[in-house]
Amino acid sequence: LFGSSSQNLFDTIYSFVDIGILVFDIDRRLLFINPYGYKVTLAESEQHPGVLDIFDLDDNSEDDLFSNNKSSEDNEIRVKIRSNGRICKVKTSLAVDKHNKPYCYLMVVRDVTKEEQVLDQLQAANSAKNFFLTSMSHEIRTPINAILGMNEMILRENQDENINDYATDAKNAAETLLMLVNDVLDFSKIDSGKMEIFETPYAVRDLLDDLSNLVNSRIGTKDLEFIVDVPHDLPVELIGDNIRIQQILLNLLTNAVKFTQRGKIVLKIRFEKTD
Repeated sequence: LFGSSSQNLFDTIYSFVDIGILVFDIDRRLLFINPYGYKVTLAESEQHPGVLDIFDLDDNSEDDLFSNNKSSEDNEIRVKIRSNGRICKVKTSLAVDKHNKPYCYLMVVRDVTKEEQVLDQLQAANSAKNFFLTSMSHEIRTPINAILGMNEMILRENQDENINDYATDAKNAAETLLMLVNDVLDFSKIDSGKMEIFETPYAVRDLLDDLSNLVNSRIGTKDLEFIVDVPHDLPVELIGDNIRIQQILLNLLTNAVKFTQRGKIVLKIRFEKTD
């Protein structure tokens, strides 16, 4: 197609691309390297350095590097440049002649140093965030639980209706704050892959009673009715993580209360038996 200009075209591509192109002989000594490849590796083809002179292979062997003959990006091998410590990903292809006899290796080198640095920084920031959230969540829950405990004593022992109203408001606010803190702690657990689900037997009626009390306390003076629609043959006891079940249902019902001005909110429960 390009006639006599084809060699010039290939030379231009060879020099222009922002990716390292290295050619090794069968003894794995460097024959050619394009300008970008030299910029990354500082290897000079005139000196015909070996692979181990260019790359610090760490956990990889030289054979790993040269057995990598597929073009897939997943088949790239991560290596470090010996001269400057840059992190690169390489893949190698064996070239054969018309008689299917190997005569050289073609290696493509991508400099991923900045990508690795950004990834390390993101991982460090994420670890610091998770540590902060976990630590702060635990620290904050202690005084909240103390407030709830003292407030419960006021509600039990005090006879003044106004003070009981104030204490009830304080209890609702503290429970809401505790729920938010628990959500933050759960998000940090999910983010770090440490969220655990505990399956234990639990009483369904107790769960529903707790939900009803929490939802009705949030309804307050709104013109709303909360209805729990439960089939008569619902098992008395089920197995699951009742803390997470209650948390999920309470989040949904709290939103229902928040965005419903009048009428009714229905929690409808159905079940089916399995093996």
